Amino acid sequence: MNIDEVIKLAKIELKEDEKNLFSKQLDSIINWINELNELDTENIKPIFSITEMENNYYDDIPEKFDNTRDIINNFPNREYDFIKVKKVI
Repeated sequence: MNIDEVIKLAKIELKEDEKNLFSKQLDSIINWINELNELDTENIKPIFSITEMENNYYDDIPEKFDNTRDIINNFPNREYDFIKVKKVI
């Protein structure tokens, strides 16, 4: 796929090194999609909703987590033991 066409369609500007990086990444994604297209899905029933699946539920069992203090200490901004964020209205 021509990266210049994608850039034009996306209406973005990229430097030459960014073009090379994104071109490689895009090729990788397209190759992965092509691999998926080769899979035989003839006898696979489409799933349109997770609720259609049978017996794929797990029990929601709480587990004790002992490392909360380390997580709280890694908050970029905090007040007491709560993460502090900007006000959203």
